[in-house]
Amino acid sequence: PAPRLLSKADQTALTTGTNIQEQSVSAEANRSGFVEQSPIITSEDDGVAAKTAPIRGEEIRIKGEWKGRSAGGCLNFPTWRWNPQIFITVQADATLKITLSQEKAKDLAQIGFYIVHCNKRNSYKRYISIGDQNQSVIGKVTFKKVTDVTLEQPLTRSKHPYVIIPCTFSPNITRQFTLDIISDKEIVGQMISKELEWFTFHDRGEWKDETAGGCATYPTFLNNPQYLITVKEKSVVNILLLTEDEDFENAINAYVIKVEGILSKLTKFITTDLVTKGEFGDPSEMNLSMDLDSGQYVIIPCTFDAKQSTLYDLRIFSNTNIGSKILGNADEIKLKGEWKGPTAAGCMNNPILFRNNKQYI
Repeated sequence: PAPRLLSKADQTALTTGTNIQEQSVSAEANRSGFVEQSPIITSEDDGVAAKTAPIRGEEIRIKGEWKGRSAGGCLNFPTWRWNPQIFITVQADATLKITLSQEKAKDLAQIGFYIVHCNKRNSYKRYISIGDQNQSVIGKVTFKKVTDVTLEQPLTRSKHPYVIIPCTFSPNITRQFTLDIISDKEIVGQMISKELEWFTFHDRGEWKDETAGGCATYPTFLNNPQYLITVKEKSVVNILLLTEDEDFENAINAYVIKVEGILSKLTKFITTDLVTKGEFGDPSEMNLSMDLDSGQYVIIPCTFDAKQSTLYDLRIFSNTNIGSKILGNADEIKLKGEWKGPTAAGCMNNPILFRNNKQYI
């Protein structure tokens, strides 16, 4: 059948039960007759359920809420990526009629949504990087201060899911919403949950004075803040680097360098150890995605020019649990020990006893 909107007759039928399935991030029992998937709710005030289940059909309904961090606003704001996200899988070419609605209120919010397509690196994980909107966003609606907005969108068969990102135009607006999807082919939908999130390392740092080292063409490059990550198995790693000062105009980037057994900041490196780096361009945001083999790597966020001071926000996302820490200067590392008993073994003049001394790697 051709895609269609819910008519009044359909709405009446829904109260007695239909083939429309509903997935709600509310733990309350559904009394409307819908087939409901009920995720487990945590006490965290971020609007993200701990667990969700996929639902299948030609007509599905997903309920959610913009709340706390998940009230991220539109793509004009870096917080857009924390909005609720709905994964849609199509196993055959299909046309979807998508309707986003908000609860009726005197102070209606401007609402809308975007549709993007995952690739093998971010399949069934939170979509965190839009890049060029003209290439990444395959569908969107104009934001309006109305109770509902609708878009008819064709989607081609894909083994990787599409993602619908419903949002308000401005961030920090708490609202409940409903997303109705009617398709001419069977589809599978699933709301983002904590189970589907990336493992994340987060640090708020600053380029200032001697730590504003600039890019690798400057001799002060290694003065920049440095982060060590330990990858235990082949992993997808994404770096998101943001600045908050709207007046900051220097391009930002991050370098990834292969290392072995280090405990403090790098003081030198050779270009053959450079695994990858992003592109200098945007002074407010930089995204870098890569596949990393097991091993240790140092991530160095930087500005293009040296002596450019500003605060930054660094997040490292990975699909496996990797170790991450901030590296300090070598002269900041102090180790305490004691020669006592068997460990008071003297120098190499006695090679047998010498090996009993304390040893540090």
